[in-house]
Amino acid sequence: MLCFPALVFILAAFLSFATGTSWGTFGILIPIIIPVAQSICPELLLSSLAATLAGSVFGDHCSPISDTTILSSAGAGVNHLTHVSTQMIYALTVAGCSLIGYLIIGITNGNLLLSLGTSIFILCIFTFIMHRRSKTILNKKIFVQHNKTQCYHSNIKRSIHYRYVHPLFLVLYSLNKFLF
Repeated sequence: MLCFPALVFILAAFLSFATGTSWGTFGILIPIIIPVAQSICPELLLSSLAATLAGSVFGDHCSPISDTTILSSAGAGVNHLTHVSTQMIYALTVAGCSLIGYLIIGITNGNLLLSLGTSIFILCIFTFIMHRRSKTILNKKIFVQHNKTQCYHSNIKRSIHYRYVHPLFLVLYSLNKFLF
């Protein structure tokens, strides 16, 4: 099975999202994945275990019934579903790149460097595209009625840019500026 690590990643993500716990998913899937991976493709045992752990953490991070998600939204003082939907964009981006990496590691029978390099390259390309898209959207001249006078969108752009930037976006943005 060439796509075994990718299937394990999807299964772990689904199970963890449904139950809201990554540690419970570890406890359920690891004893199942080890003998199955040893019998189907022993050279992909470590990548299958990595896919189990990564998929479990991804599903737990996106699950609205996860204890960490509930506590972090309560601690930040924001609406719970708004917090979940805000996290989902970042988590799905990284999960998509990871899934492609697990597909490549399955196809190449465990070539870690090719898989990791491809995943990082796709993440950088996606970040570059989203950065260009956000610059295009924010640089449009949109007039806003304020006290019966029109002002350009630049003041709003500045306040949005500095107030609602996620720390992961800052890291990826810095990497994007450095590379491109």
